[in-house]
Amino acid sequence: MKVKTTTYLFVFVLLLGLSCNSKENTMTENHTSPKPTTNSSKPTYDVQNYLLLEENSNGGYDTLKKEVSILRTNEIFIKNRKYIYSAIFSKENKTLSKSTVEMITNNERWDTEPNIQEEIIYEYDYSAQDSIDFAPYLNSLGINRAWKKQSRTGIIENVEKVWMHPIRDNQFVTTEVAPFPEVLLPLDIGKKWTGTINIGHGWGNWSNKSIATEYEVARRVEKQFPFSKEPINFWEVKAKSSFSFGTSHATFLFHPKYGFAEMVYQNYLNETITFQLISID
Repeated sequence: MKVKTTTYLFVFVLLLGLSCNSKENTMTENHTSPKPTTNSSKPTYDVQNYLLLEENSNGGYDTLKKEVSILRTNEIFIKNRKYIYSAIFSKENKTLSKSTVEMITNNERWDTEPNIQEEIIYEYDYSAQDSIDFAPYLNSLGINRAWKKQSRTGIIENVEKVWMHPIRDNQFVTTEVAPFPEVLLPLDIGKKWTGTINIGHGWGNWSNKSIATEYEVARRVEKQFPFSKEPINFWEVKAKSSFSFGTSHATFLFHPKYGFAEMVYQNYLNETITFQLISID
């Protein structure tokens, strides 16, 4: 929650899904709006709801409900595009699992937060042995849930930000308490912003915790990926999250066409989870 006092007192309540409420950065930015996408009856805008507390003549405040329409872009999460990531889980230089995760876009609104988020589908590749090997690990975190082959969650892609729920099922649950993949537009080296992740029920030891997140655009990086013939110039974003259990770090490589091509997490348990984009269909 961010409070700003001028003639009025503004209280923003951002609706960013079940588990994440992000604060906008305090920098003033000028946006050049792209042309709206044309896709039959689909809404062209995301709608962000908030409350406005307006000071009245009696010295109190009247509550007004407001909404802001934000132009959507859909340059990354194009309908029926499939991103395939390699997924490596390691600790102390030992690889504990190596698999792939597919992210499929469908251009439908996410039922949980349809006003601001679109739906993506994660499909997991794992063996029966993986679920057996990682069962004690999940139990140690107080998390008791069945392993998933598929999950549906939400993303945001508009002229102000690109944001996504992380790959957070099965052995990758600690990404829930790390910074979520996010960039605030436009990007520039040295740009910083902060946010808050509010963990809901069903997350074991972390349930009902609040996590502070910090982001900074560190530099431009050229890197070649399996899906490209030439090196690609990315924005490198460094982030960290802090709460009562410890601090986790994340590094994201972002491109306005390919999205988050690499996501590397070093969590508070001294584990490393690396997702790298290897194919785009």
